[in-house]
Amino acid sequence: MTADDPKNPTAMGLTSMTGTGMRALLLAALDSPTDDGAHADGAAGASHLLAVLGRRVGAPGEGLLEEAMAPTATVPDLTRIKEAAKVLMTKAQRRDDREAAVLLYLVAVAAALARYGIEISSSPATDQRERFEALATRHAGFALGDLFRRAADRIHKRDGSS
Repeated sequence: MTADDPKNPTAMGLTSMTGTGMRALLLAALDSPTDDGAHADGAAGASHLLAVLGRRVGAPGEGLLEEAMAPTATVPDLTRIKEAAKVLMTKAQRRDDREAAVLLYLVAVAAALARYGIEISSSPATDQRERFEALATRHAGFALGDLFRRAADRIHKRDGSS
């Protein structure tokens, strides 16, 4: 990686990733279409991309999505996974790898909120609600969709919105 460029969040080094920088990186990854207009093929596709990315950049990636989805994952586990996702996001050079890392990040955040009612992201949960709802719809009928739906529902109940 080269020098940090605050206007280009994908060029930021890990040492400079503040909450604002991480948020910019998340937003850039979520708002950009993939090269071929498709996203990673659900959880299985994202899991494979994370494993390959982790091996390529020398960071943990394999099995993290499954670990975050496991009902036995604790808040410390989910926080560790969220931090690993941040590392993967900063090291990912391909758009589909970044999208898989962003999905991992959001799964960890949603799981902590849905299962424990705890926010582990510096971004308020209310800022994540629409994203969780969209992911719940996109992955409807799968465990991933159910997790995002429960997180969105918890935010709805907490802030009294409909």
